Amino acid sequence: MHQPSHHPHRRTVAIATWLVSGATVVACGGGRRLPVEVPAPSPAAVAPAAFAYAPGERKAFFESRATVRVAGDTSTVIDTVVTRLYATFRIVPSIPSATPAAAATLGGSVDSVMIDAGSHASVGSGTPPLAAPIPLAGTVEGGSVRLDIPSAATTDCDSPVGAYLAMTSDLLPSLPPHLAPGDSWSDTVTSTSCRGGVVQDTAAVHDDRRVTRVARTTSYRLSGTGAQAGVPVRVAGDGTREGELLVDVSAGQLLTTTARSSLNLTFEAVGRVQRVVQDGVQRLVMTVPPEP
Repeated sequence: MHQPSHHPHRRTVAIATWLVSGATVVACGGGRRLPVEVPAPSPAAVAPAAFAYAPGERKAFFESRATVRVAGDTSTVIDTVVTRLYATFRIVPSIPSATPAAAATLGGSVDSVMIDAGSHASVGSGTPPLAAPIPLAGTVEGGSVRLDIPSAATTDCDSPVGAYLAMTSDLLPSLPPHLAPGDSWSDTVTSTSCRGGVVQDTAAVHDDRRVTRVARTTSYRLSGTGAQAGVPVRVAGDGTREGELLVDVSAGQLLTTTARSSLNLTFEAVGRVQRVVQDGVQRLVMTVPPEP
């Protein structure tokens, strides 16, 4: 008598269908099905992302926290100076039908500035509010930004307007037209101000948005002269700042920046030299204002 098979799984395997992603299954020989491998298409070359600041209005919040101490003097109290600046930017194409990369007009204003200083800082606490927003103007061409600061504002030591406008140059940094992983570039910004006392990754995600992460290194070299209590003072120094920018390339928007800085300053007056170290943390957040 024929005995039933005790290996039911063999039959299951014999009639199983092979599933291969991207392959075609064909009949062969005695009904056995075999996968046929199809070569995967070679990946298409990815062009570098083109960046241009998008037209529209955005609000910026900039905060800087700096600690100041006398170098080599452990007995001094470390002071902290916190600066908060709010600004509005408007990018308007020169021609309504122009492409985003065409020259555009930059307008806006420094809306408010608040400075909270330590007990030893000369600025004092409770910075008076601005009598009116400080207008700012410039041009934008693609990712290149040029801010126009009136020469009168940079030399008026009785007003901090020049200093406030100079601070806004960090709020819309110039970026190259293409942001590809591994790219690097450099630029130089020279400014004159009388302060009056005052790409690493393209697959990052920020607030559910795909962004490009740009590493930024800044070198500073400072020099100037002034007076304190009628005594001439000469100031010189240098420093660095390391940070990163998060950019939404497809939307043409800078989202946020963070940075840490360190400055070494030397003050010379009547043969006396004092060295000061200032360490700072900066943060910038850009937002789109709600529709009126």
